[in-house]
Amino acid sequence: MIDTAITRRQMANRFLREGRTAFRTQDVDSAFAFLEDAHVLGQPYLRTHLTVHWWMLRVEQNQKDLQEVWGQLVRLMAAPISHLTGRLPVGNTGRANVPALRSMPIPSHLREIIDSPEEAE
Repeated sequence: MIDTAITRRQMANRFLREGRTAFRTQDVDSAFAFLEDAHVLGQPYLRTHLTVHWWMLRVEQNQKDLQEVWGQLVRLMAAPISHLTGRLPVGNTGRANVPALRSMPIPSHLREIIDSPEEAE
């Protein structure tokens, strides 16, 4: 059960911290899992949204995946425009291996956070 006293933004930042920690220990798979969750939760908050893409870029640079690096650079430039236009695809994981504007199903462990009473206020 998720602690409902923790807000969506706080959970996004927690996942972001966990992703950074996993990256620093070279656990790339865990880093991306945490960063993707951070993206789904943090996308409505521009600063968090940009920070997640920045860390995804860093992980991909470390992996030398040029397609993902390019995709993250594009997303870093496009995120402010998406916020201004309100075109933020719900559930999108933020990775370059999925279309940037495609909405995706929200995993149940994140849906519980998004649907918490504190977020509805």
